[in-house]
Amino acid sequence: MKKKNTIAPRKGAEIPPKDWQIGNLTVIPCPFCGQMPRFNHVPDSLVQPELKKGFWALSCANGRCGGFPSASGDSKKDAAFQWNQRSSGGWVSPKRDLPDAEICVLIRTGSEEWPLALGWYDGEHWLELSSDRITASVMGWMHMEDAAGILDTIAFTKKGGAK
Repeated sequence: MKKKNTIAPRKGAEIPPKDWQIGNLTVIPCPFCGQMPRFNHVPDSLVQPELKKGFWALSCANGRCGGFPSASGDSKKDAAFQWNQRSSGGWVSPKRDLPDAEICVLIRTGSEEWPLALGWYDGEHWLELSSDRITASVMGWMHMEDAAGILDTIAFTKKGGAK
């Protein structure tokens, strides 16, 4: 018998009970901020013609979350399963893992003025390339190879490549 996922949400997080539990599946909180996700149904009439049908999507309900996690599926339960199993799109929560010391990474901060920075983790503190300490909360980090791949994909799509 499979054990149910029983990760509890962050204290104080609002949990819509009908959305948090779907059958025997328990939706887990955002790995970056601890808030519960928001379900959205995208109807058939709003999807691109090649998709042919609508879908369910989940995204972090915290508008200030720096991780931007999301997942989707054909049904609400499928979307919830994908949310629980998802990759974070290259972003890694510093609560789950830290980069090797002095490896340059792309850093997502909680700062509205400077949401992204290049820098590293020295074993104690996050530092910018200038060696200045990052004082804003670090929401996530990404290896430079992953960041380059994402930027290449965006540039290729904007030039009219594969969509």
